[in-house]
Amino acid sequence: MSEINVKSIEFLNSKDSLLIKELIPNFKILGPRYGSMINDVANIIKGFSQKEIEDLESNGKANFRIKETDVSIDLGDVEINYKDIEGLSVASGDGTTIALDLKLDQNLLNEGIARELVNRIQNIRKSKDLEVTDKIEINIKKSEKLANAIKSNLDYIKGETLANKLYFSENFNDEGETLEFDDIKTVITINKI
Repeated sequence: MSEINVKSIEFLNSKDSLLIKELIPNFKILGPRYGSMINDVANIIKGFSQKEIEDLESNGKANFRIKETDVSIDLGDVEINYKDIEGLSVASGDGTTIALDLKLDQNLLNEGIARELVNRIQNIRKSKDLEVTDKIEINIKKSEKLANAIKSNLDYIKGETLANKLYFSENFNDEGETLEFDDIKTVITINKI
């Protein structure tokens, strides 16, 4: 989970899934078979209920009538997709479906700011030729948004950057490095302890 920046994983049984399936007709296969009726066949397939889709998956076949004509489709005649649900991004392949919840709360936003700040601090450490084991002191020009993100992730930031001290100041004169990311602009100084 840490490798792909995921907070939690929940496995769902397909029966109680939150995802909505939809069928997409394969016109290359169905067109030659049903000719002038293809649009009617496609409309019925697209209108399958969730139960009808499950039955098709289970049985591998579905049968229905259009204008006195028996129509039979196989699982290979359609593609099963998952409709995106607001706030989720859904992908499917090889019998597995994954839905990512993309909603960001303030804690996740603060964590993202903290991670970006750590990245910027590490780059400054590198540009100053500091050793990996050198302890540092970080002084940041105060910004309310940045202060909230730092306070809620202080241990992470200090641990990742080997900072013994991290504090905020109002005045920086001409010293320090300007950091800009997202909608944050601040000045930071880093000193070896």
